[in-house]
Amino acid sequence: TGAAKNVLWLLDGGPTTDERKLPRNVDAKAFPLPQKAEYTESFASVKELTVKLDGVAKDDARVKLLETKLTRFGAKVEYAGLLGLFSSPAYELTIALDDEAPVAEKEGYELVIGAKKATVRARDPQGVLWGIVSFIQCVDQEKCAVRQCSLLDWPDAAARGYLCRPSLDHLEFAIFNKINSVDNQDDAPCSWNHFSPLMKMWARRQAQDFRKYGIDFYYGIASTSMYPHMPLCEERTFRKHL
Repeated sequence: TGAAKNVLWLLDGGPTTDERKLPRNVDAKAFPLPQKAEYTESFASVKELTVKLDGVAKDDARVKLLETKLTRFGAKVEYAGLLGLFSSPAYELTIALDDEAPVAEKEGYELVIGAKKATVRARDPQGVLWGIVSFIQCVDQEKCAVRQCSLLDWPDAAARGYLCRPSLDHLEFAIFNKINSVDNQDDAPCSWNHFSPLMKMWARRQAQDFRKYGIDFYYGIASTSMYPHMPLCEERTFRKHL
């Protein structure tokens, strides 16, 4: 019964990326600590924000994440179009998927926040996500103003994650800790060491949410090591262990 309720909830939309109302408080600075950061004590209002996209689709989940958070902070978010040629936005954020972005490391990004505009530049979609997350983290939510700063960041480890118990609200937590791998290694939806059709539906639907953000969500069992149902010769199982 519990599994059926969870599946129905997922099919009805499931958790949102604002379920936990993150970030709670990171002093309007990026988290985890960036590789290189220059912060100022100056802030710029983002109550009226125009987003310009270069190589990133407007309906990309990463862009929608930005819109969801900034709207809750009190911002009016619009997207650049023909009107942008004839008007000057109060604040402009450019998000670019750029093969020549300064950070060459995977999942790396550059974030520059100035008095009138900001830019996120990355060479891969994950870098774009982490740059957007850092921009959100740099916003003083009460004032709806962003800290002026310059960041260059990339992860120290290719796989960053944690083991979790069954839950349906890990997505936002993973995003705002810049985690790219979550391992559900206990109980449902793989209870009793097998996948029923209902459990497969649950797992598939939840994994789809994570893949929108490029995050791996693994389903295993409590005893993954040496368990015959999870052979290391299978590529995705090997990657999970690795």
